[in-house]
Amino acid sequence: MLEEKNSGAAGIAVVKKFDNEWKILGLKSAKPKHNGMFDLTKGMIDSGESPFEAAVRETYEESGIPPRDLNFEWGRVSKPCAKVTVYIASTKSEPFITANPKTGNIEHTEAKWMTIDEFEDQCIGYLRPVAVWVRDIVNKSSTKN
Repeated sequence: MLEEKNSGAAGIAVVKKFDNEWKILGLKSAKPKHNGMFDLTKGMIDSGESPFEAAVRETYEESGIPPRDLNFEWGRVSKPCAKVTVYIASTKSEPFITANPKTGNIEHTEAKWMTIDEFEDQCIGYLRPVAVWVRDIVNKSSTKN
């Protein structure tokens, strides 16, 4: 009997403040079907792993941003999007593209800080509601400062 694969995925919308503007980390997908659209750090939840743990691990694996450099200043709020649970965290770190540690494949060709509008326009379609959610959260926090 085949072992059943966990059907869920998790990721983090990583944001960084530049002057007075929040930008979101976009990873250009290497998958031909995505036609150069941008993705978030995300991946499958491993057996025994919580969605939050998977999101943090995937962010490190795909962007090189270590867990200690992720600040969940809005709490561990999440948004379900398709079969992906997405969290939001800020960082002061710079990303870099690495190969998938299990397969050795390059899943992304570029890591880029984008305005949230740019990300919304250029992301994989099902992630657009995440861009709207992130914009709402970071703009609310910016009006408090």
